[in-house]
Amino acid sequence: MNLLISAILVLSGNINTIRIRVQGITRTFAFYVPPSYNRKNSLPLVLVLHGGGGSHRSILRQTKYRFNTLADNYGFIAIYPDAFERHWNDGRGLERYRSQRENINDVLFIQSIIDTLAKIYPVDTERIFATGVSNGGLMSMRLGCELKLVKKIAPVVALMPIKLMKQCKPYHPVDVLFLIGKKDPLVPFEGGDIHFRRLRLGVVASWDSTLSFWAKVNGCSADRKEETHEGITRILYSGCKAQTIMYIFNNGGHTLPGGRSNLPEFIVGKTVKNFMATDSIIKFFLESEK
Repeated sequence: MNLLISAILVLSGNINTIRIRVQGITRTFAFYVPPSYNRKNSLPLVLVLHGGGGSHRSILRQTKYRFNTLADNYGFIAIYPDAFERHWNDGRGLERYRSQRENINDVLFIQSIIDTLAKIYPVDTERIFATGVSNGGLMSMRLGCELKLVKKIAPVVALMPIKLMKQCKPYHPVDVLFLIGKKDPLVPFEGGDIHFRRLRLGVVASWDSTLSFWAKVNGCSADRKEETHEGITRILYSGCKAQTIMYIFNNGGHTLPGGRSNLPEFIVGKTVKNFMATDSIIKFFLESEK
């Protein structure tokens, strides 16, 4: 292990990969440490979770490696975990995917990643955040529900699974930023079955029920402000113990705004071009603390 740690410390500024054993299963994750890394300063962690069928490589492509650039600018470690057999156990309880059928403990996996990096770098355990796209966005909500160390989440094109909603009991208020496409052809804006072509992949709550659930978790008042500009509606609750925000992209599909789609438009819909999701997520995670 000492040799591994030495190699990693030399490779700051590069994308590195580590294998760890969690419950007898070998798991992998990639991460990026900015070249300005200094052991005198503790570093926030930003977990970036890929979508179903993806990998750390696919989410790097989808985000155009932008989180690494932002890590340089803001000084955080960007982490790209790999799901077991490419699908996260996000709480839907699907038989189709082995990770969910066998109830693979992905919350423990993420905890193990944090523990592993904390042995190598000075990690700021008060600033651990999670974002993800699609299946990764659903998993980020599960982390908000079950992992005490995660303080803020930013699910992208993901609404609250009904099964997860029934058992979600966060340890504390969780700052949450949703980025949702109103014309998402996979995750229904008004709730119902997630579907990919003929497959039915679990049931999610509507956008309003999802946002209202987290507003209740965060102790918000009933008041919320809505404003629309250039096809983007921003909804912000007031009186909250933690920020509760949703961006609705009126023409957006099942894609990362400002990112690169991994599937053709006729399957996932349009990619929003006038909004950079990666930058907005990092501002939400880090700038709101100032």
